[in-house]
Amino acid sequence: EKTIQEYERLREEYPGDVSTLITLGDLYVAGAEYEKAMHIFNSAILLHPDNYQAWHDGVEDHIQDGNLHKALDLIDDLIQEQGENVGLLIKRGDVLSMMDAAEQSIEQFEDAVRFCPDSLEATIKLGTHYLQTGAEKEAAQQFNRAVEINDQMVDAYIGLATANKFQGMTNEAKTILSLATAIAPNSSFLFAQTAALQFSTGFELDTPITSSGNCGDVLETIITAHRQQINLSPQNPDLHYRLGMLMMSVGRMSEGVKLFQKALEVNPTFCRARSKLAVCLFENGEHEPAMELLGDSRITEKTTLTLHYKTALLWCDCIKFASSLLNLEKSLHDNFTSLEATINISIVLQNLGLLDRAETLWDNLWQTTSGAMKNQQKLWPE
Repeated sequence: EKTIQEYERLREEYPGDVSTLITLGDLYVAGAEYEKAMHIFNSAILLHPDNYQAWHDGVEDHIQDGNLHKALDLIDDLIQEQGENVGLLIKRGDVLSMMDAAEQSIEQFEDAVRFCPDSLEATIKLGTHYLQTGAEKEAAQQFNRAVEINDQMVDAYIGLATANKFQGMTNEAKTILSLATAIAPNSSFLFAQTAALQFSTGFELDTPITSSGNCGDVLETIITAHRQQINLSPQNPDLHYRLGMLMMSVGRMSEGVKLFQKALEVNPTFCRARSKLAVCLFENGEHEPAMELLGDSRITEKTTLTLHYKTALLWCDCIKFASSLLNLEKSLHDNFTSLEATINISIVLQNLGLLDRAETLWDNLWQTTSGAMKNQQKLWPE
């Protein structure tokens, strides 16, 4: 109850912050206030910048007529009248791109991302334009950030489905879960692009991603690298999760299900693995098992909540946190089957919003890429 009050204050102070709304919705579900939870999740979905557009029809008319300079002038006039909004900034970048002003269009998309960091469209377009200019690392970082933005929307739909389920509205819950399933593939596709770009940059391959002919080969090599690392660290839930995402990206949902199940077996509090498992099961037509995953009570068991709370308190004091890692390792060992203490601590901190998920995913992926670079012969045997 006190936590809900604090998040309500945050909501008042930052009304457009989607992550705050999703956490608040989850708290209302945990407190069995399902109608309030549904209202909050609906607000998160409606407030997301990619769910509305804000440019004038006249701009599209000029573009269709080939009058790009007039379209650009009209956008500038609208920005002067209305002030900046992400829709107009993105459209301005689109028009500049049509005019072959690559550098200016990139600067415009960068402005759009700075103005609205939660815009999936702006982030993907910035990454795409980086890729077109050969800036593969920068493109990968944007696609990686886009994974988190899309996953936030999946979280909101799954939260809404969960609240409907507990309110006794099972059919509505299934419909909403189907919407989550429809947008979830964006995350796995973007993650695969991120992995392939990071991998190709690390190995200095010759434009593997811009060529559709060998993109699949690169992904299969990345999958092999993940399997090899899992053989070395079978109790690392993040590895199973990432490999599950890669399986989703190539349409191997049944294998994805097994990998997400393994990640949850190792760490039952791995929220993102749970949502991906629900999506994979639903996609496979296993609707009832998918529904059972919504609002799993193990996430809110007292021992689990206590562990998260203590970890958050320690995180606030960096010196104490470092000195307490050994004690945390014992606590984690008592709670999880995994011996990978640092990975599980990372997941706990991500669950709490204290670690940036996108940055953590990037760093963990780079560890796999680095490991693969040291074992090139195993990836490409002669």
